[in-house]
Amino acid sequence: MMKTIRFKSVLPVAVALLASALTGCQSNGKPEILKPIENNLVGSWELTLSSQLDDQGNTLETIQPEGSSFIYRFKGDGKMVNVRTMPDGNQELRSYTWTANDEQNTYTLAGKPATLITRLTADELEYRTDTMQLHDGKTVTPVPGIFFFRMKRVAEETSPAERVVGKWVFKQTYEKVDGEWREKNYKFPWESWREFKDNGRVVGHQKQGDKASDYEVNWRINIRTDELCMYEGERTILTRMELADDNTMLLYYDKDYDAETGEVAVGEFKDVCIRVK
Repeated sequence: MMKTIRFKSVLPVAVALLASALTGCQSNGKPEILKPIENNLVGSWELTLSSQLDDQGNTLETIQPEGSSFIYRFKGDGKMVNVRTMPDGNQELRSYTWTANDEQNTYTLAGKPATLITRLTADELEYRTDTMQLHDGKTVTPVPGIFFFRMKRVAEETSPAERVVGKWVFKQTYEKVDGEWREKNYKFPWESWREFKDNGRVVGHQKQGDKASDYEVNWRINIRTDELCMYEGERTILTRMELADDNTMLLYYDKDYDAETGEVAVGEFKDVCIRVK
């Protein structure tokens, strides 16, 4: 979470001075904002610095906390995926559609106000916004003010959370017995699937015998502990996850519910899920 101080007002002159300082001078005759914006914005950008003005015109800078990252992936098909990694290792995704306006030097994410671009080169993106959203891993708090952000272009590397995106179908449960993984066969039909989306939601379906249920909740992973978290409000489900390969997901847990007997078995279990292409 980025630490931010809220102020009541901002001097217009100070805003202009900060914008000028951030945009800098032209280099080698290149424009400060490359156009068309919709072409030059495509790619991955990582936040390196955020600035806020106080009511005295002073610039307050906040560098990303160690272990965290904030990445925008602008795609040529008009979609943007935001990859957020918190200092504690929790990583989550959000996605939006986006458009650009060359005349106003802005880009707009669906459902949000237009964002003013103050600099766009091959490697640098700077923009201004009047509201910043603070994330603590659970909640989002909007903070009004005048904020400037600086980002650098980074390589197109798939994050751990992005590897999870897709539909996964349950294949088999295994139980560790005498140190070996053995298939666990239930006495009732069992089917289940989950579809993890890049908007931070997961849609799921499961059927035990003749009882079926569907659900939709939030999801995130922890890139340090390998925990998959599915949550909604105060309800949270945690399980250790491993991607054996791009199409095989392993979920580990220590309690297994038997729908036939209503009993809960304690031990070591894992589910194997296969990606549906």
